[in-house]
Amino acid sequence: MAARASSINDELWRIFSFYSLECGDKNDPEHLDSSQFLRFCQCCEICDGPDDTSMSIADINLLFTTQIKAEDKIAAAGGGGAAKTKTNPSGTSSIIGAGAKREGSGRGRQQNLSFDGFLHTLVVLAMRNAQSAEHLEPALLDLLERKVLPNAERRLPSIVSIQMAGEDTIQLKEHFQTPLQTIFTHYADAYDRRMRGIGRPASHKRMMGYYELLQFATDCHLTMLPRLSRLEIGNIFLAVAPVPTNSAGKRVTSLRFPQFWEALVRFAMLAFGEMRQDDVGEQICGLFLVIWRTLSEANDRGAKGPPGRADYLQQVYKLFLERFMAFWAHDNYREYLREDAAAAVAAPDLLSKLRGEERTVADTRVTQSVGQRVKAHAQNIRDAHAGDFY
Repeated sequence: MAARASSINDELWRIFSFYSLECGDKNDPEHLDSSQFLRFCQCCEICDGPDDTSMSIADINLLFTTQIKAEDKIAAAGGGGAAKTKTNPSGTSSIIGAGAKREGSGRGRQQNLSFDGFLHTLVVLAMRNAQSAEHLEPALLDLLERKVLPNAERRLPSIVSIQMAGEDTIQLKEHFQTPLQTIFTHYADAYDRRMRGIGRPASHKRMMGYYELLQFATDCHLTMLPRLSRLEIGNIFLAVAPVPTNSAGKRVTSLRFPQFWEALVRFAMLAFGEMRQDDVGEQICGLFLVIWRTLSEANDRGAKGPPGRADYLQQVYKLFLERFMAFWAHDNYREYLREDAAAAVAAPDLLSKLRGEERTVADTRVTQSVGQRVKAHAQNIRDAHAGDFY
Protein backbone atom coordinates (compact mmCIF):
# COMPACT_ATOMS: atom_id res chain seq x y z
CA MET A 1 0.00 0.00 0.00
CA ALA A 2 2.89 2.36 0.80
CA ALA A 3 4.41 1.93 -2.67
CA ARG A 4 1.04 2.45 -4.29
CA ALA A 5 0.38 5.57 -2.21
CA SER A 6 3.76 6.97 -3.26
CA SER A 7 3.00 6.33 -6.93
CA ILE A 8 -0.44 7.95 -6.70
CA ASN A 9 1.02 10.88 -4.77
CA ASP A 10 3.61 11.44 -7.51
CA GLU A 11 0.92 11.35 -10.19
CA LEU A 12 -1.29 13.77 -8.26
CA TRP A 13 1.66 16.16 -7.92
CA ARG A 14 2.14 16.12 -11.71
CA ILE A 15 -1.57 16.83 -12.10
CA PHE A 16 -1.61 19.57 -9.47
CA SER A 17 1.48 21.29 -10.86
CA PHE A 18 0.12 21.16 -14.42
CA TYR A 19 -2.93 23.22 -13.46
CA SER A 20 -0.94 25.53 -11.17
CA LEU A 21 1.70 26.33 -13.82
CA GLU A 22 0.05 25.91 -17.22
CA CYS A 23 -3.31 27.42 -16.39
CA GLY A 24 -2.46 30.53 -14.45
CA ASP A 25 0.28 32.41 -12.61
CA LYS A 26 3.70 31.32 -13.89
CA ASN A 27 5.21 32.86 -10.74
CA ASP A 28 3.61 30.38 -8.33
CA PRO A 29 3.58 26.73 -9.42
CA GLU A 30 3.02 25.55 -5.83
CA HIS A 31 -0.54 26.88 -5.41
CA LEU A 32 -3.88 26.68 -7.20
CA ASP A 33 -6.25 29.61 -7.42
CA SER A 34 -10.00 29.14 -7.65
CA SER A 35 -10.14 29.24 -11.46
CA GLN A 36 -7.38 26.63 -11.76
CA PHE A 37 -9.09 24.37 -9.25
CA LEU A 38 -12.39 24.75 -11.11
CA ARG A 39 -10.73 23.79 -14.39
CA PHE A 40 -9.27 20.69 -12.74
CA CYS A 41 -12.73 19.72 -11.45
CA GLN A 42 -14.32 20.28 -14.86
CA CYS A 43 -11.65 18.22 -16.64
CA CYS A 44 -12.24 15.38 -14.19
CA GLU A 45 -16.06 15.66 -14.50
CA ILE A 46 -16.26 16.35 -10.77
CA CYS A 47 -18.01 19.55 -11.78
CA ASP A 48 -20.72 19.67 -14.47
CA GLY A 49 -20.20 15.98 -15.21
CA PRO A 50 -22.67 13.52 -16.70
CA ASP A 51 -23.49 11.53 -13.53
CA ASP A 52 -25.53 12.41 -10.46
CA THR A 53 -22.44 12.78 -8.25
CA SER A 54 -21.29 15.82 -10.21
CA MET A 55 -21.13 19.14 -8.38
CA SER A 56 -22.13 22.60 -9.53
CA ILE A 57 -19.67 25.47 -10.02
CA ALA A 58 -21.10 27.10 -6.90
CA ASP A 59 -20.43 23.92 -4.88
CA ILE A 60 -16.84 23.77 -6.15
CA ASN A 61 -16.24 27.42 -5.28
CA LEU A 62 -17.68 26.82 -1.81
CA LEU A 63 -15.43 23.79 -1.31
CA PHE A 64 -12.40 25.82 -2.40
CA THR A 65 -13.27 28.72 -0.07
CA THR A 66 -13.86 26.34 2.86
CA GLN A 67 -10.48 24.72 2.37
CA ILE A 68 -8.76 28.11 2.13
CA LYS A 69 -10.38 29.19 5.40
CA ALA A 70 -9.25 25.96 7.06
CA GLU A 71 -5.65 26.56 5.97
CA ASP A 72 -5.92 30.17 7.07
CA LYS A 73 -6.94 29.06 10.58
CA ILE A 74 -3.95 26.73 10.72
CA ALA A 75 -1.65 29.56 9.64
CA ALA A 76 -3.13 31.88 12.29
CA ALA A 77 -2.58 29.19 14.93
CA GLY A 78 1.05 28.78 13.95
CA GLY A 79 0.69 25.90 11.50
CA GLY A 80 1.24 23.14 14.03
CA GLY A 81 -2.26 21.94 14.82
CA ALA A 82 -4.48 19.49 13.08
CA ALA A 83 -7.40 20.76 11.07
CA LYS A 84 -10.65 19.04 11.95
CA THR A 85 -13.60 18.87 9.61
CA LYS A 86 -17.06 17.41 10.06
CA THR A 87 -16.81 15.64 6.75
CA ASN A 88 -13.57 13.84 7.55
CA PRO A 89 -13.28 12.71 11.16
CA SER A 90 -10.05 10.82 10.53
CA GLY A 91 -8.50 13.64 8.51
CA THR A 92 -6.14 11.27 6.74
CA SER A 93 -5.86 8.78 3.91
CA SER A 94 -3.28 6.06 3.38
CA ILE A 95 -3.96 6.17 -0.38
CA ILE A 96 -2.67 9.68 -1.06
CA GLY A 97 -1.18 10.59 2.30
CA ALA A 98 -3.56 13.54 2.62
CA GLY A 99 -3.22 14.41 6.26
CA ALA A 100 -5.02 17.18 8.00
CA LYS A 101 -1.81 18.43 9.56
CA ARG A 102 -0.53 21.22 7.35
CA GLU A 103 1.99 23.97 7.66
CA GLY A 104 0.78 27.55 7.48
CA SER A 105 2.74 30.03 5.41
CA GLY A 106 2.82 32.69 8.07
CA ARG A 107 1.69 35.33 5.60
CA GLY A 108 -1.80 35.90 6.95
CA ARG A 109 -4.91 35.14 4.98
CA GLN A 110 -4.50 32.47 2.30
CA GLN A 111 -5.89 33.01 -1.17
CA ASN A 112 -4.61 29.92 -3.00
CA LEU A 113 -4.60 26.19 -2.41
CA SER A 114 -1.40 24.35 -1.50
CA PHE A 115 -0.67 20.78 -2.60
CA ASP A 116 -1.64 19.54 0.86
CA GLY A 117 -4.89 21.50 0.65
CA PHE A 118 -5.52 20.00 -2.80
CA LEU A 119 -5.07 16.48 -1.44
CA HIS A 120 -7.38 17.28 1.43
CA THR A 121 -10.13 18.49 -0.92
CA LEU A 122 -9.94 15.13 -2.71
CA VAL A 123 -10.58 13.44 0.63
CA VAL A 124 -13.54 15.77 1.25
CA LEU A 125 -14.91 15.02 -2.23
CA ALA A 126 -14.61 11.29 -1.58
CA MET A 127 -16.44 11.63 1.74
CA ARG A 128 -19.49 12.98 -0.12
CA ASN A 129 -20.02 9.48 -1.53
CA ALA A 130 -18.76 7.50 1.47
CA GLN A 131 -21.41 6.14 3.83
CA SER A 132 -19.06 6.50 6.83
CA ALA A 133 -15.44 7.16 7.70
CA GLU A 134 -14.77 3.41 7.38
CA HIS A 135 -15.75 3.64 3.70
CA LEU A 136 -13.41 6.58 2.95
CA GLU A 137 -10.61 4.54 1.36
CA PRO A 138 -12.83 2.77 -1.23
CA ALA A 139 -14.63 6.04 -2.01
CA LEU A 140 -11.36 7.91 -2.50
CA LEU A 141 -9.91 5.14 -4.65
CA ASP A 142 -13.08 5.19 -6.77
CA LEU A 143 -12.82 8.96 -7.22
CA LEU A 144 -9.20 8.70 -8.30
CA GLU A 145 -9.58 5.72 -10.61
CA ARG A 146 -12.87 6.73 -12.19
CA LYS A 147 -12.50 10.49 -12.54
CA VAL A 148 -9.17 12.05 -11.59
CA LEU A 149 -6.44 9.80 -12.99
CA PRO A 150 -8.10 9.03 -16.36
CA ASN A 151 -9.26 12.58 -17.11
CA ALA A 152 -6.93 15.12 -15.53
CA GLU A 153 -4.19 16.74 -17.57
CA ARG A 154 -0.69 16.46 -16.17
CA ARG A 155 2.93 17.34 -16.78
CA LEU A 156 4.95 14.68 -18.60
CA PRO A 157 8.59 15.65 -17.99
CA SER A 158 11.17 14.22 -20.35
CA ILE A 159 13.65 11.64 -19.09
CA VAL A 160 17.28 12.80 -19.28
CA SER A 161 19.02 10.05 -17.31
CA ILE A 162 21.07 8.98 -20.36
CA GLN A 163 22.26 12.54 -21.02
CA MET A 164 23.04 13.10 -17.33
CA ALA A 165 25.20 9.95 -17.31
CA GLY A 166 27.09 10.89 -20.48
CA GLU A 167 30.85 11.41 -20.32
CA ASP A 168 30.65 15.02 -21.52
CA THR A 169 28.07 15.93 -18.87
CA ILE A 170 30.03 14.24 -16.10
CA GLN A 171 33.32 15.89 -17.08
CA LEU A 172 31.74 19.35 -17.30
CA LYS A 173 30.07 18.94 -13.91
CA GLU A 174 33.32 17.79 -12.35
CA HIS A 175 35.32 20.67 -13.81
CA PHE A 176 32.81 23.44 -13.03
CA GLN A 177 31.32 22.06 -9.82
CA THR A 178 33.14 24.37 -7.40
CA PRO A 179 32.19 27.66 -9.12
CA LEU A 180 28.65 26.42 -9.78
CA GLN A 181 28.27 25.52 -6.10
CA THR A 182 29.31 29.08 -5.23
CA ILE A 183 26.56 30.39 -7.50
CA PHE A 184 24.07 27.89 -6.12
CA THR A 185 24.91 28.90 -2.54
CA HIS A 186 24.17 32.55 -3.35
CA TYR A 187 20.63 31.74 -4.48
CA ALA A 188 20.17 29.13 -1.73
CA ASP A 189 20.96 31.82 0.85
CA ALA A 190 18.35 34.06 -0.79
CA TYR A 191 15.81 31.23 -0.51
CA ASP A 192 16.64 30.73 3.15
CA ARG A 193 16.13 34.45 3.83
CA ARG A 194 12.82 34.38 1.98
CA MET A 195 11.60 31.40 3.99
CA ARG A 196 12.59 33.07 7.25
CA GLY A 197 10.77 36.21 6.11
CA ILE A 198 7.45 34.36 5.80
CA GLY A 199 7.80 32.53 9.08
CA ARG A 200 8.93 29.11 7.85
CA PRO A 201 11.34 27.06 10.01
CA ALA A 202 15.01 27.64 9.23
CA SER A 203 15.43 24.26 7.52
CA HIS A 204 16.10 25.40 3.97
CA LYS A 205 19.89 25.71 3.98
CA ARG A 206 21.56 24.59 0.76
CA MET A 207 18.26 24.56 -1.11
CA MET A 208 16.96 26.69 -3.97
CA GLY A 209 13.31 27.56 -4.54
CA TYR A 210 11.43 28.30 -7.75
CA TYR A 211 11.73 32.07 -7.39
CA GLU A 212 15.49 31.77 -6.92
CA LEU A 213 15.89 29.56 -9.99
CA LEU A 214 13.89 32.11 -11.95
CA GLN A 215 16.10 34.91 -10.56
CA PHE A 216 19.21 32.97 -11.64
CA ALA A 217 17.79 32.61 -15.15
CA THR A 218 16.94 36.33 -15.21
CA ASP A 219 20.37 37.41 -13.93
CA CYS A 220 22.04 35.38 -16.68
CA HIS A 221 19.54 36.49 -19.37
CA LEU A 222 18.54 32.89 -19.98
CA THR A 223 14.91 34.04 -20.07
CA MET A 224 15.78 35.95 -23.25
CA LEU A 225 16.66 32.76 -25.11
CA PRO A 226 13.92 31.89 -27.62
CA ARG A 227 12.81 28.58 -26.08
CA LEU A 228 13.37 29.33 -22.38
CA SER A 229 10.14 31.08 -21.46
CA ARG A 230 9.04 31.48 -17.87
CA LEU A 231 6.63 28.60 -18.44
CA GLU A 232 9.44 26.32 -19.60
CA ILE A 233 11.63 27.33 -16.67
CA GLY A 234 8.74 26.43 -14.38
CA ASN A 235 8.35 23.08 -16.11
CA ILE A 236 12.06 22.37 -15.71
CA PHE A 237 11.94 23.31 -12.03
CA LEU A 238 9.02 20.95 -11.46
CA ALA A 239 10.72 18.21 -13.51
CA VAL A 240 13.86 18.21 -11.36
CA ALA A 241 12.38 19.11 -7.95
CA PRO A 242 11.48 16.13 -5.78
CA VAL A 243 7.78 15.49 -5.29
CA PRO A 244 6.77 17.21 -2.02
CA THR A 245 6.81 14.71 0.83
CA ASN A 246 5.15 15.10 4.20
CA SER A 247 7.56 15.16 7.13
CA ALA A 248 6.24 16.38 10.47
CA GLY A 249 3.54 18.31 8.69
CA LYS A 250 5.92 20.15 6.31
CA ARG A 251 6.08 19.98 2.53
CA VAL A 252 9.12 21.31 0.70
CA THR A 253 9.48 21.84 -3.04
CA SER A 254 13.03 23.00 -3.68
CA LEU A 255 16.31 22.00 -5.27
CA ARG A 256 19.62 20.84 -3.90
CA PHE A 257 22.77 21.17 -5.97
CA PRO A 258 22.34 17.90 -7.97
CA GLN A 259 18.87 19.05 -9.07
CA PHE A 260 20.25 22.51 -9.90
CA TRP A 261 22.86 20.87 -12.14
CA GLU A 262 20.15 18.82 -13.86
CA ALA A 263 18.16 22.03 -14.38
CA LEU A 264 21.19 23.58 -16.12
CA VAL A 265 21.49 20.55 -18.38
CA ARG A 266 17.79 20.76 -19.21
CA PHE A 267 18.12 24.50 -19.89
CA ALA A 268 20.92 23.79 -22.35
CA MET A 269 19.10 20.93 -24.07
CA LEU A 270 15.92 22.95 -24.49
CA ALA A 271 17.61 26.18 -25.61
CA PHE A 272 20.10 24.65 -28.06
CA GLY A 273 18.67 21.20 -28.80
CA GLU A 274 17.68 22.06 -32.37
CA MET A 275 20.99 23.81 -32.99
CA ARG A 276 23.33 21.08 -31.74
CA GLN A 277 21.24 17.93 -31.77
CA ASP A 278 22.39 15.02 -29.59
CA ASP A 279 25.51 16.91 -28.50
CA VAL A 280 24.71 17.70 -24.89
CA GLY A 281 28.28 18.70 -24.07
CA GLU A 282 28.28 21.42 -26.74
CA GLN A 283 24.82 22.53 -25.58
CA ILE A 284 26.03 22.94 -21.98
CA CYS A 285 29.09 24.85 -23.17
CA GLY A 286 26.75 27.05 -25.21
CA LEU A 287 24.74 27.80 -22.06
CA PHE A 288 27.95 28.62 -20.17
CA LEU A 289 28.96 30.94 -23.01
CA VAL A 290 25.67 32.82 -22.73
CA ILE A 291 26.21 33.22 -18.98
CA TRP A 292 29.81 34.38 -19.53
CA ARG A 293 28.82 36.93 -22.16
CA THR A 294 25.94 38.25 -20.07
CA LEU A 295 28.05 38.79 -16.97
CA SER A 296 30.99 40.15 -18.97
CA GLU A 297 28.79 42.69 -20.72
CA ALA A 298 27.26 43.65 -17.37
CA ASN A 299 30.74 44.15 -15.96
CA ASP A 300 31.69 46.32 -18.94
CA ARG A 301 28.60 48.49 -18.38
CA GLY A 302 29.18 48.58 -14.63
CA ALA A 303 32.68 49.96 -15.10
CA LYS A 304 31.12 53.07 -16.64
CA GLY A 305 28.49 53.65 -13.98
CA PRO A 306 27.85 53.58 -10.23
CA PRO A 307 28.12 50.32 -8.25
CA GLY A 308 24.99 48.18 -8.29
CA ARG A 309 23.67 44.64 -8.51
CA ALA A 310 25.90 43.89 -11.51
CA ASP A 311 28.98 44.50 -9.34
CA TYR A 312 27.65 42.18 -6.68
CA LEU A 313 26.92 39.45 -9.22
CA GLN A 314 30.46 39.78 -10.52
CA GLN A 315 31.70 38.63 -7.13
CA VAL A 316 29.22 35.74 -7.04
CA TYR A 317 30.13 34.57 -10.56
CA LYS A 318 33.84 35.51 -10.44
CA LEU A 319 35.22 31.98 -10.09
CA PHE A 320 32.87 30.63 -12.77
CA LEU A 321 33.80 33.40 -15.23
CA GLU A 322 37.51 32.81 -14.68
CA ARG A 323 37.24 29.06 -15.03
CA PHE A 324 35.07 29.21 -18.13
CA MET A 325 37.38 31.80 -19.72
CA ALA A 326 40.37 29.52 -19.13
CA PHE A 327 38.56 26.53 -20.62
CA TRP A 328 37.27 28.58 -23.55
CA ALA A 329 40.78 29.78 -24.35
CA HIS A 330 41.96 26.17 -24.25
CA ASP A 331 39.06 25.35 -26.60
CA ASN A 332 40.27 27.97 -29.13
CA TYR A 333 37.32 30.26 -28.35
CA ARG A 334 34.98 27.80 -29.96
CA GLU A 335 31.60 29.27 -30.93
CA TYR A 336 29.37 26.62 -29.38
CA LEU A 337 26.17 28.26 -30.54
CA ARG A 338 26.80 27.77 -34.26
CA GLU A 339 24.71 25.13 -35.95
CA ASP A 340 27.63 23.91 -38.06
CA ALA A 341 29.95 22.07 -35.70
CA ALA A 342 32.76 22.13 -38.28
CA ALA A 343 32.73 25.94 -38.31
CA ALA A 344 32.32 26.38 -34.60
CA VAL A 345 35.74 27.93 -33.98
CA ALA A 346 35.53 31.71 -34.20
CA ALA A 347 36.86 34.80 -32.49
CA PRO A 348 34.11 36.43 -30.39
CA ASP A 349 33.45 40.11 -31.09
CA LEU A 350 32.93 40.74 -27.37
CA LEU A 351 36.34 39.32 -26.51
CA SER A 352 37.95 41.63 -29.06
CA LYS A 353 36.16 44.60 -27.52
CA LEU A 354 37.20 43.64 -24.01
CA ARG A 355 40.81 43.29 -25.08
CA GLY A 356 40.76 46.28 -27.42
CA GLU A 357 42.11 44.23 -30.26
CA GLU A 358 41.03 42.26 -33.29
CA ARG A 359 41.77 38.60 -32.77
CA THR A 360 41.28 35.82 -35.29
CA VAL A 361 41.58 32.13 -34.74
CA ALA A 362 42.29 29.56 -37.41
CA ASP A 363 39.25 27.63 -38.52
CA THR A 364 40.31 24.15 -37.37
CA ARG A 365 38.06 21.18 -36.92
CA VAL A 366 37.73 19.96 -33.35
CA THR A 367 37.39 16.20 -33.45
CA GLN A 368 37.55 15.55 -29.73
CA SER A 369 34.41 15.42 -27.62
CA VAL A 370 33.71 18.07 -24.99
CA GLY A 371 34.54 15.58 -22.24
CA GLN A 372 37.93 14.84 -23.81
CA ARG A 373 38.68 18.55 -24.17
CA VAL A 374 37.71 19.22 -20.55
CA LYS A 375 39.96 16.40 -19.36
CA ALA A 376 42.84 17.70 -21.47
CA HIS A 377 42.36 21.21 -20.08
CA ALA A 378 42.24 19.91 -16.52
CA GLN A 379 45.43 17.93 -17.14
CA ASN A 380 47.13 21.05 -18.49
CA ILE A 381 46.19 22.87 -15.29
CA ARG A 382 47.56 20.09 -13.13
CA ASP A 383 50.79 20.07 -15.13
CA ALA A 384 51.15 23.86 -14.89
CA HIS A 385 50.30 24.01 -11.19
CA ALA A 386 51.79 20.81 -9.86
CA GLY A 387 51.17 20.67 -6.15
CA ASP A 388 48.77 23.63 -6.17
CA PHE A 389 45.02 23.40 -5.63
CA TYR A 390 42.86 24.64 -8.49
